[in-house]
Amino acid sequence: MKKRIVLLILYGILTPVALYFGLIHLQAAKTGYRTVAAMRSEIQRCQAILAKDETHLEVPIHLEFSDQSYSHGIVLEVRLDGMPDTLPATHQQAMERLNLQPGTVKCLNGDQLLAEANLAVNVSLPLRRDGPSVYVPIAFLPGRLSGDSLRLVLDFPQPLTFTAPLQARYEFCSILLAGNTLSKWFAIFCLALALVFAYGFIRCFLQWHAIHSYQRLLQKPSTKEETDILYLLTSYPNASETFIRQDLRLLLQRGCRLRPVALWAGDCPPQPDWPDVTILSPHSPAFPTASATCSRQLTKWLPQTLRVNLSLIRHRRLRKRLYQECKACRIRHIHAEFADLAALMAAHVARRLGISYSIGIHAFDIHQLKYPPSLLFHKAAFVTVCNQAAADAFTRNDPRDATKLILLRHGVVLEEHPFQEERPAIQPPRLLFVGRLVEKKGVALLLDALALLRKQTAAPLHLTIIGDGPLRSALQEQATALGLDDLITWTGPLPHDHVLKAMAEATCLCVPSIVTADGDRDGIPNVLAEAMAVGLPVVGSQVGSLSELLTDDTGWPVDRIAPHSLADGIADLLAHPDEQEKRRRNARRLLEKRFNASRFAATRARLFP
Repeated sequence: MKKRIVLLILYGILTPVALYFGLIHLQAAKTGYRTVAAMRSEIQRCQAILAKDETHLEVPIHLEFSDQSYSHGIVLEVRLDGMPDTLPATHQQAMERLNLQPGTVKCLNGDQLLAEANLAVNVSLPLRRDGPSVYVPIAFLPGRLSGDSLRLVLDFPQPLTFTAPLQARYEFCSILLAGNTLSKWFAIFCLALALVFAYGFIRCFLQWHAIHSYQRLLQKPSTKEETDILYLLTSYPNASETFIRQDLRLLLQRGCRLRPVALWAGDCPPQPDWPDVTILSPHSPAFPTASATCSRQLTKWLPQTLRVNLSLIRHRRLRKRLYQECKACRIRHIHAEFADLAALMAAHVARRLGISYSIGIHAFDIHQLKYPPSLLFHKAAFVTVCNQAAADAFTRNDPRDATKLILLRHGVVLEEHPFQEERPAIQPPRLLFVGRLVEKKGVALLLDALALLRKQTAAPLHLTIIGDGPLRSALQEQATALGLDDLITWTGPLPHDHVLKAMAEATCLCVPSIVTADGDRDGIPNVLAEAMAVGLPVVGSQVGSLSELLTDDTGWPVDRIAPHSLADGIADLLAHPDEQEKRRRNARRLLEKRFNASRFAATRARLFP
């Protein structure tokens, strides 16, 4: 609020100052141009032209001129007309053509002699070509010639006999002309600056008025049930974002006055036991039109600031709905999960309402940041991060805001995931994968590893894949090509209790996550923590932040993820049942110590103002 008041005062001072200088220099430019125009008009009025058909004039010839203090001298010229090839091209040719007889030209002010020059072709001034004519300078009276009755006197020893037209003109000062041009452009610059300052003043005034009005609204008593915090999601519900539903449910259970809101509908229908979230737009952005995809590709080449403004313009209806939602619920703080469009909307609306906001970052949203860090995080009250790899990426992208960063893992609700003390021997071994069928999950590597295991050992294996996604058809075709159809069960997405049941009946969980070409990657998949909580052994990669939970003490990490190394890890896990027992108990203890979701929810609730 104070910053806006200072800007309001600053713009209020600078606007009239810029306008004043603009008008002053505009008037100076107009005066200068009028002076030049008046000088040219005076030239036309006062020029003496000898008629071509007149062969004899009495001398001396008198030419009356007005006082022009801006002139840089007076030039006397003879105009020669004709075909281009007959006109003189040099001063020597002009001398031969005119054959001027000796004479003088005087500039008088009354009886006072101001300047005098001989009449002859003047080689110090260039010949001037104008279409079919050439102007030959025959005399030049330099300096500022001023007076009350300025006149030129041309005196020849005998009557003038040549028939070429004779004229006098002012020599303009180049400094005057340059000064006029400079004044004009400086005036334009000042007036444009005044418009910018005026726009800034109006915008700051409207923002200050809106913030002031909203702050008064917050102070008034309300009959409606108020919610202090707007919990903003980009889309909801999404089948794979179980950690979002878990955090939201835990915060609501702790009595946080939240208003959960999503910009768009997610990729699956909501379930009865999931938290209720207000959807601002029922249309999902998951399937953009061809024109929208093309425009997004083109905007990648634009500067970041311009892309931000284009995003705000393109989603102006969503922004307006979010603004109205905040006003209707008297929101005092906005928290946006993921540093994407939701964070941009939160930052923009919070600044407009004069309230605080915060952002939660996860994995891809910070590794491939879409918007400038300064715009998203500089004004944020705090920034939460759920894994160390994302925290390191944040520090690299925005080191000056690193002090706002708070590491809060999602973890797992341990009471809802009891540890399985005794695990039955399962034959044949059952491998389990749970997650979306997208590139970063590395399911294609898992299928190749399963094909290698089938060749390396005669013991039968079985793989259950729980989840769905855009790559399902391609992965099923790959499994068919590898001859694995009889070893794989594709269940599609399942409810959470069915997933826990599948974990209880599995030998191990496979997490073959990778980093995609565009930088997409996992943080700490929630299914990894859940599997370790119930005591299911895990084999997986070390990308993202999996190494924070999956170590040599808690599972079977694969340092360099590839089909053969993943196959070796699975084979090693299956070959050492005693080691399985040791590592799964270590994993449970690590979760109890560092990944307790209920404890993190309490810390998260205390952060909100």
